[in-house]
Amino acid sequence: MDSTQTAKKPRVRIEPNPKWVRGVVDGKTVVDSRDVLLVWEVPYYPAWYFPVADVDLQLVENGETLRSPSRGEGTRYDLVASDTTIPNGAWCHLDSPVEELGSAAR
Repeated sequence: MDSTQTAKKPRVRIEPNPKWVRGVVDGKTVVDSRDVLLVWEVPYYPAWYFPVADVDLQLVENGETLRSPSRGEGTRYDLVASDTTIPNGAWCHLDSPVEELGSAAR
């Protein structure tokens, strides 16, 4: 790279997670995945993004959205597992400019 070019840092850092991750609500496994992504939404620590197919609970759109300049428009969901509802428990960036996030939920 010569002095007239500048390197652009990626706005979203994504790495495959090397671990098997399970999540439990009220004693019931609600997410079980070996295909989790680590996504740095802020510079200092990552968040887990799970394939939607690995989430075994109901994702109910709650009408709220979020906007990220790097990840695009996000739809917020309440998580419903048996008799437990977790408000704003997940969100998806279905039309994200970051291809890896299109089929993942956080």
